[in-house]
Amino acid sequence: MRNLLLIVCAALLFACSESSRFQLLSASRTGINFKNTVTETDSFHVMSYEYIYNGAGVGIGDLNKDGFQDIVFAGNQVSPQAYLNTGDFKFQDITENFTGLTNNQWFSSVTLADVNGDGWVDVYFTSTASNNPKKCMNRLWINNGIREGKGPTFTEMAEKYRIANEDQSVNATFFDYDRDGDLDLYVLNNTLTQRMNTSYRTKVTDGTAANNDKLYRNNSDGTFTDVTQEAGILYEGFGLGLAIGDVNKDGYPDIYVSNDYMSNDLLYINQGNGTFKNEIRKYLSYQTKSSMGNDMADVNNDGNLDIMTLDMLPEKYYKKKQTINGFSYIFYVNDAKYDYEHQYLRNMLHLHNGFINDEMLPYSEVGQMMGVYQTEWSWSPLFADYDNDGDNDLLVTNGYPRDMTDKDWTRMKAQVYGFVGDEKYVIDLAPALKVPNFAFENTGNLHFENKSKEWLPNIPSYSYGAAFADLDNDGDLDYVTNNLNDEPFILKNTTMEKSDGKSGFLKIKLAGKGSNTMAIGAKVELWSNGNYQYAEHFMTRGYASSVDPIIHFGLAANSVIDSVKVTWPASGEVSLLKDIKINQQIEMNENSSKPATKNNRISGTNDYLFTKKDGLINYTHDQKDFIDFFLHQNIIPHKYSQIGPIMAKGDINMDGLEDLIIGSTNTIPTTVLLRKGNDFKDAAFSGLTTQKEFSEADLAVVDMDNDGDNDVIAVAGGYENPEEKDYQHFLYENNKGSFTRKALPVPAFPASVIRPFDFNHDGTIDLFVGARVKKGMFPYANHSWLILNDKGNLSVNASSKLNLGMVTDAVWNDYDKDGWEDLIVTREWNSIVVLKNMQGKELVPQILPGFEDHHGIWNSIVAGDFDLDGDDDYMVGNLGENHRFTVSDQYPLNLYAIDLDLDGNIDPVSTGYWEDKDGKMTEYPINYLDELIAQSTFFQKKFPDYKTFSYLGIKDVYDAETLKRLDFQLHVSTTSSYVLWNDKGLFRWEKLPKLLQFSPIKKMIVKDFNGDRIPDILISGNDYTYDVATGYYDANKGSLLLSNGKEQSFKLLPPSESGMLLQGMVGSLLYFEGDSPIVVAGINRSKVAVYQLNRK
Repeated sequence: MRNLLLIVCAALLFACSESSRFQLLSASRTGINFKNTVTETDSFHVMSYEYIYNGAGVGIGDLNKDGFQDIVFAGNQVSPQAYLNTGDFKFQDITENFTGLTNNQWFSSVTLADVNGDGWVDVYFTSTASNNPKKCMNRLWINNGIREGKGPTFTEMAEKYRIANEDQSVNATFFDYDRDGDLDLYVLNNTLTQRMNTSYRTKVTDGTAANNDKLYRNNSDGTFTDVTQEAGILYEGFGLGLAIGDVNKDGYPDIYVSNDYMSNDLLYINQGNGTFKNEIRKYLSYQTKSSMGNDMADVNNDGNLDIMTLDMLPEKYYKKKQTINGFSYIFYVNDAKYDYEHQYLRNMLHLHNGFINDEMLPYSEVGQMMGVYQTEWSWSPLFADYDNDGDNDLLVTNGYPRDMTDKDWTRMKAQVYGFVGDEKYVIDLAPALKVPNFAFENTGNLHFENKSKEWLPNIPSYSYGAAFADLDNDGDLDYVTNNLNDEPFILKNTTMEKSDGKSGFLKIKLAGKGSNTMAIGAKVELWSNGNYQYAEHFMTRGYASSVDPIIHFGLAANSVIDSVKVTWPASGEVSLLKDIKINQQIEMNENSSKPATKNNRISGTNDYLFTKKDGLINYTHDQKDFIDFFLHQNIIPHKYSQIGPIMAKGDINMDGLEDLIIGSTNTIPTTVLLRKGNDFKDAAFSGLTTQKEFSEADLAVVDMDNDGDNDVIAVAGGYENPEEKDYQHFLYENNKGSFTRKALPVPAFPASVIRPFDFNHDGTIDLFVGARVKKGMFPYANHSWLILNDKGNLSVNASSKLNLGMVTDAVWNDYDKDGWEDLIVTREWNSIVVLKNMQGKELVPQILPGFEDHHGIWNSIVAGDFDLDGDDDYMVGNLGENHRFTVSDQYPLNLYAIDLDLDGNIDPVSTGYWEDKDGKMTEYPINYLDELIAQSTFFQKKFPDYKTFSYLGIKDVYDAETLKRLDFQLHVSTTSSYVLWNDKGLFRWEKLPKLLQFSPIKKMIVKDFNGDRIPDILISGNDYTYDVATGYYDANKGSLLLSNGKEQSFKLLPPSESGMLLQGMVGSLLYFEGDSPIVVAGINRSKVAVYQLNRK
């Protein structure tokens, strides 16, 4: 019976493999009998050496030059093995041809390259895991070629070449960093063989750390020289990932290093003079927390290299809650104290934003929106066109035999280790994380679809290093993984044989001149039927591995390739072929190259609408950090204290020019900058430019008393002040340049906006003051107010008090064209509300179709007649789509305002929907268990362990008796930003383009920027106030939407096309008219950004 069961299981497994894109081939089919077996002992185990289960890599290359790609596996406790590809997925073990290669070292990675330039592929292994430096020596086996019909044979020569590095090396790559025509070597190092110290400490940045990487320069005489220090490779790290690419397109290869544990990742920008500079802080806003393998590739076919880094975030909700106990704001505090960049626990995909005037722009991290951010304990990401449709897909390996992130195990270990059980007892209780690998199809439009079940055999594994190659030369890329304690996966890609002629390809073999025979570092561009593809030729990819040296492009059903261009690495010369047939392999030789005719660094235009004007305004926003999460509502979604800079414009000194006023913070006073021609000069005004007792949340410059000069209205906001009475709002009355402060006739409360307008058409300006949040009572908010102005006398009446919730923005606009301007208000955790102006008597909320269907985390609104139909449309900014939640009408985010402990405090528990263990969408708490326990003892009493908590939905958490204490409930059904097309008071909701869903939209300007007499929209945003589990929203770099008028469409100009980069959390955005109009962007805790509009 048992044998019958095994036969049935094997049949099912084979059937599953047969139906997937990749078919698993057995060892009996391939002849590959390698197995990277690692065995723990009483003295050598995961608690004595944490990297015991970090696996090993695999390398691909044509060792015998027969046109078939061969395979080399690195081994840890076993000897590496090499296999010649004899065709039809048959392989011959030639490990014995590597003289002296045994299992006497712990090899981690394998790198294949023609190191000595003789035309034969050599093999370089990195070594680690030993206290004996001699057993950590990296090894180089030089290919002797085929002699007398035998071979190839290999001779170990690392010491002779002076690259027998004795550090704890995890990976290596050969590349020509100085463009002198030969291959240099970068070695990725990790740690000493001791227990990791993951506590914060001062970084070692002078090259002296034991885990500093190494750079070796090729002397062109068969030896290398260690140039680590002089080249600027100075930062320590627990290296796991290594990627090479010319990210800034200056012709010189740059280096990305993924570092595990506390150490930050590194982006070494090649300075072109033999040195590198770590500029990761300039170009990446944040990084993965425990960075594993990485990859560089062009995922959106724009000709620029994007960057992927892996982490250990589980895919399933219950596994997240079992392995993560929470994230404290103390991480941010320590990052600032020890000068670390922020790190978050998830995979990241950093999207290249192009260039302005040859200067590379910062990346946008969009892994969550693109659907690739959670792939378990992951190791190797590899981008390639696995389905031959013209764009790069993604395969990810994962798994780990001892899941030491399991919180119940961690708690148990602390209780029993050393008391009840020894190390082996504790280790044996650690759960295993053996899961299938992941496959993602690039579907275009900045999205990947999880195709793991359709593409890969559903086989749990501990898979580490991986490589792609066309092993059978049929035109699609096969896939090889080096598994721990199991046979490797040899996966045959069936795309071509199943495509029925709908898939095509082009393979390119590059032949470089000089000693870089494989042309490592070449750039290849392909044009076909209006489509463009780009690749850079570096073989060290993913994790500890080396991929197919033959460049592969998928082409779908395209019949003819218009052209292929190769830019050669050292000379910068180019080769160009035209009118190429598909479904073939071609060779391009550098000997036929010609000098480049132009600088190929960037694509696009320098005819920008905006030009940066540094120094025009000398202002840097400063604000002492206040930690809202350390108050009694520690699970609020984000801080309310981090606001600003708050800016407004108006003629303060009545000289006919608009001046700039900037609100006070908790460290700097209100500031006035008077406009003098094209400059702004700091000026002091009695009673106005003073330090306030609160942060100013909004300002307005307007003549409230009709005396001919402009007054200033300032509302208090933020969250720092302990009592609500501290948040008082004021009118600063202008009396010939001296200002007198008068309290507005409304209660004190944290406010968000002030919107002046003549509500009742009596010739004087009235005021709307929006309430942000009730201090210490989130998600409650105080009442908002309509303040009436009667010839300078401000008052409120019975209809002035407005219960609107948490207001974020508002605009006065006559939406229904009845001659009375209405008030449209955006709100957090709510709908947008339209308050109809009842002929100056009161504001009445309207129930309009579509509005209640779109509850969001609304941030902003602007109005303009974008389609030129005579009524104004609206652009509304939401949270965006680049987050970890599933949000829809069916699966909303919910927020429960409930006092769980009966102590008078609201415990604001937010929830979302995730699949349960059976695949059913279920409502669960968003916060992790330790975060919830810190908020309320209710959760500590309810959940004895993390596993119990991980499986219970919110309906199991709150029983009927508990729900009786529910004050109210809010929800979010969309996080997308929209344009609302107004058709005579009825609205059509249209989502904004994907590029505008990267991040929260916070500030916008409506203006005709390109001179076509149609209003356009300048869009900015980002939000740094959210909890550490969520992290920074920072992918919005500023975008310009040029309206096409009656077509009801827009042309989107990103920074690389508009010339305007708005980096950071934008707190204000203003437009100043003049002969040289300017845009002023106030950036939170940073220098103001100023751009001049270039008139057409």
